[in-house]
Amino acid sequence: MNTRRWRYLRQLVQLLALGLFLYLFVAMTRELKSPVPVNLFSRLDLLLALSSMVAARRFIIKFAPALIVALATLAFGRFWCGWICPLGTILNLFGPVKRDIPQKLRQAKYYILFTILFAALLANLTLVFLDPITIFLRAMAGVIYPGIKSAFEKGAKLPIQPALIVPFAVILALNLIVRRFWCRYLCPLGALMGLLSKVSWFKRYVERMEEIAPCRVGCPAGTNVTGYVALISQGRFKEAVDLIREANPFPTVCGHVCPHRCEDECNRGEFDEPLAINALERFAADYVLKSGEDKPKPTPITRKERVAIIGSGPAGLSAAYHLRRMGYRVKVFERLPLPGGMLAVGIPRYRLPREVLQKDIGYIEGSGVEIETNVEVDKQRFEQIRREYDAVFISVGAHKSRKLKVEGEDLEGVVHGVDFLRDLNLGREVRVGKKVAVIGGGDVAIDVARCALRLGSEVTIFYRRSRKEMPARMEEVEEAEEEGVKIEYLVTPTRFIGKNGKVAGMECIRMKLGAPDETGRPRPIPIEGSEFTVDADTVILAIGQSSELDFLEGSGVETQRGRIVTDSQGMTTQSGIFAGGDAVTGPATVAEAVGMGRRAAIAIDRYLRGEPLPKEEEIKTIKFEEIPRDKLPKEKKARTRVSKIPLERRRKSFDEVRMGLSREEAMEEAGRCLNWSCAGCANCVPRCPMDTISEEDFSSDPAECIMCLNCLGSCPVGATKFGRKPGLNWGYEYDPSRRQLLASLATGVLGALLLRTKLFRWKSPHLLRPPGARPEEEFLAKCVHCGQCLKVCPNHALRPTLLEAGLEGFWTPMLVPRSGFCDYDCNACGQVCPTGAIPALPLEEKRKQVIGTAYVNRDRCISCMMCKGVCPVGAIEEVEGEREGMPALFPQVNPDLCIGCGTCEYTCPVEGEAA
Repeated sequence: MNTRRWRYLRQLVQLLALGLFLYLFVAMTRELKSPVPVNLFSRLDLLLALSSMVAARRFIIKFAPALIVALATLAFGRFWCGWICPLGTILNLFGPVKRDIPQKLRQAKYYILFTILFAALLANLTLVFLDPITIFLRAMAGVIYPGIKSAFEKGAKLPIQPALIVPFAVILALNLIVRRFWCRYLCPLGALMGLLSKVSWFKRYVERMEEIAPCRVGCPAGTNVTGYVALISQGRFKEAVDLIREANPFPTVCGHVCPHRCEDECNRGEFDEPLAINALERFAADYVLKSGEDKPKPTPITRKERVAIIGSGPAGLSAAYHLRRMGYRVKVFERLPLPGGMLAVGIPRYRLPREVLQKDIGYIEGSGVEIETNVEVDKQRFEQIRREYDAVFISVGAHKSRKLKVEGEDLEGVVHGVDFLRDLNLGREVRVGKKVAVIGGGDVAIDVARCALRLGSEVTIFYRRSRKEMPARMEEVEEAEEEGVKIEYLVTPTRFIGKNGKVAGMECIRMKLGAPDETGRPRPIPIEGSEFTVDADTVILAIGQSSELDFLEGSGVETQRGRIVTDSQGMTTQSGIFAGGDAVTGPATVAEAVGMGRRAAIAIDRYLRGEPLPKEEEIKTIKFEEIPRDKLPKEKKARTRVSKIPLERRRKSFDEVRMGLSREEAMEEAGRCLNWSCAGCANCVPRCPMDTISEEDFSSDPAECIMCLNCLGSCPVGATKFGRKPGLNWGYEYDPSRRQLLASLATGVLGALLLRTKLFRWKSPHLLRPPGARPEEEFLAKCVHCGQCLKVCPNHALRPTLLEAGLEGFWTPMLVPRSGFCDYDCNACGQVCPTGAIPALPLEEKRKQVIGTAYVNRDRCISCMMCKGVCPVGAIEEVEGEREGMPALFPQVNPDLCIGCGTCEYTCPVEGEAA
């Protein structure tokens, strides 16, 4: 079941629970007969039950249903918070999802929980109003219901107690900081259930191996291959691209030109054929590109240091991208008129369309990286950059072609491969003859040969070693031959033949392979007497490149054989100056450059923070023979082949040769992946509403997990499990410390003692309790502040106290006759009271209870005698008196008969204070 279905199922249960809550609330306020106890949610409230029984020193039978919740929590963890809690349902609807709140703040709810319980131990339940169910019940009773009621009663005043709004409004306001802030950090009921969940039978765990899939290790860019392949298999292409961009800001570019070393390491190749990983990466990136979903979000600047990047090739832009994500202000200086380095001027359009490159660079710029082009960095400018920036990363690439150093190399028509590709990609005029000879065997040689072919020339490549030693990608070599490029192996030119200052041919000699040289490849040895000549009106040299590093002279940055010397983290011999890409390694792949840029960004961040550079850890890979047999497919399945445009079209145009996979092909091919353990995609982390999943090993604390199952539905490989698995490490579990317990005990004791002093404990002479209420001290010891009596009063005569009964009596019920009168034939408050603070008296006995004694203010009385007619016990009689010197009749209360129900005060028509 995917994330959406789990979410729908949970929301359905939550809405049903919320609907039941509202139904029971209406049943209470409208006196409807309900087959379900109207105070069900209060009876199920574990914290209310525990604190009330602790305070009352006895088992309260009405809270027996809470035992069901306790047992269910011991079995299934904090399911209440994720599936039932009505307040949690509302808090899950809005608010930002963040991960920048300190984890230590989670301990606040345990302080609150223990303080409530310690206070209850001292027979004081004042702080139980922090219980979320109680808060929500009060909000419904005092805010939401009166508002709805007044909307249907013409001219009715909104009878809302301002204090009722405060706790609910605070909780809603906290949700604007982060979603479910109350649930994560402050909820004492969640803390109590979390402690029970620590020993629950049903827990979340991740099926994860210590070893890493070899495809991930084989990716020089450090991309999470298994993760994004798993996401593609589920059709979650945007998430797959986002995961790629965690390490590699060039998902689209690499999808088109990466040499995909990961496929060489793929374990599936041991079973039948390797996955088409490169084609999958390209499909996902192209799909998101066409859909328009891939929109960058600028990263806020959180660091004061500034970093300069010299060169906008893949290494430079990768470093800039990752440093910008870390909060640094980054500026890239580029000599060419457009950013991209060799990606922009060294790769032909038939391999890398310009719009593909522009999309990835645009994303990097959109994240906040500033790029300035047409900037020539010489010695003077380099020293200026060093002074103005806190760190510098050099990634100037290898744009200088090596010379062959043979006679005739300076003839017209002898050009260098890098210059040829640069002019072609920048739209400059490029002239080639009918017969083109390309010298070299690398990727640049193949690229220039295929470009010359598309310009209408007959092209032959001359390489001094055999096909086996050719450094170019073999698939590129095969495509070149398909298009008509000829290749001569074991041949090298010895002289270029000129005619009228222009090249007309070349003299060559055949070679044989000897002992290996310093590169490990066989050394080519000339064969005497094998010389021959070749006609050629254009010769393109592609025998390697080097970097232009003249600007580093005198800077203290060491170079060797045209390359910058660095350590494994990219630091040069000068503090604060880093380097990477082709300027360090020589011509390499895009993925290698991207990986170097990312590692350099991490090193620069550590350097600027004054932290030591991280040590490289040994990485273990999962070998094919270590994969459990039950995880292998039952039958072999062929790899999905990538289509190409027709051969004739390839020869005559610069249209991209390879075509992408379809959606169905991509998902089917991704499904061939053998990975079954956690792919490390971190897809579960942002989907956890409680932010309890670790970004390191993806474990979670069972005391924080609310069993929403979002992680289960979002895991692309099914590595997230729920159940019983002994011997698991539960990550950062909360263990109550001695200090926290003592602090909570001290707070509870101090609070209880203070609330019982005269300073905090008093009773207003005008305070009226519900009929039959216990004596004040006993009443405060038993009342759990649940608010049930407030809701069931049919005439809304009961209202919560603020300071009328002191701080200890905060939010306990009082009778307010001006708001409503006590019905002579009703004892609903006593029937719903869960602790007996208001006894459930029979009606005959309840009618005998004296709540107070009414009196008449003759200065305000208008002698309407309405009070006499409504008094249920006949305690009001007419007496003669005077008003402004004239005889008049006045109502008079017989204190021997009055029970203080408040009917007369409620009925009095005098505006403002009743007469």
